[in-house]
Amino acid sequence: MKKNVVVGAILGLALLLFLGWYFASPSWAMSQLQTAATEGDTDRLEQSIDFPSVRESLKTELRAAMAAEMVKQQEDAEDGFAVLGSAFAMAMVDTMVDGFVNPESMAAMIEKGQMEREASIEAGEQSPREGQERDVEWSISREGISRFTATPVAGEDEPVPTLIFERNGIGWKLSAIDLPDGPLVQE
Repeated sequence: MKKNVVVGAILGLALLLFLGWYFASPSWAMSQLQTAATEGDTDRLEQSIDFPSVRESLKTELRAAMAAEMVKQQEDAEDGFAVLGSAFAMAMVDTMVDGFVNPESMAAMIEKGQMEREASIEAGEQSPREGQERDVEWSISREGISRFTATPVAGEDEPVPTLIFERNGIGWKLSAIDLPDGPLVQE
């Protein structure tokens, strides 16, 4: 009889630990990623982000969007140079994504909850780390036991990316970014 009570208590404790992990770990992982981004902690960012996977997901998504745009331009067929320009841009996707997906740019995106053109930073605008603090609230959605998404809470017409996390042991790693439809960056 005592053996059954001990086994039941152990199973109950294991169930409570699992439920605690299941419901709390996505928020904890996103909070830790935001903290690393805010503090500019590249080591923690590199531990929390699967950079090769994120790069590949962005390349795939951008190629698909550009291919759709090329088809649309070919149907219009008024401007052959536009099609040629699109083909040239398609060839540069890998280089652009490889240059963009690094700890610094990912930290900026996580801090702001949106992608931003480098030109606006180069033009002298401050990033959040330089004084324009903006607390970004992230909406987290579970997709089973091994995946969750985090999307910044934003206005209806504001294009924001969705971060996709995959389970890594009992922790989480950012593994992909789902880009918004429409313009990729805020003006």
